[in-house]
Amino acid sequence: MILNDDAKQLLREAIAGHTHRIWTKWLKYMFSKGVFQEDGSWKLPQEYTDRWTKQMQTKYKGLPEDEKKSDRRIADQYLTIFWLFQQRNNDN
Repeated sequence: MILNDDAKQLLREAIAGHTHRIWTKWLKYMFSKGVFQEDGSWKLPQEYTDRWTKQMQTKYKGLPEDEKKSDRRIADQYLTIFWLFQQRNNDN
């Protein structure tokens, strides 16, 4: 798919908006697992620190299947954006 500059900008904004929604959802989830302190700081229990550190240090191909499924769901969301964008461009 070859895109003109206006189309690239529209697609970029769609992807950026979705990326922000994913990030926001993740932060809400992450914050729900910790405890806010009186001083406004936030503390995460060791079990989550250990788990997420291990996930960060593991390449995708080394992840267990259930964690790959989670990443695939997000990839599918991006594919939907691309597909809808392509359909829109084909209609013009």
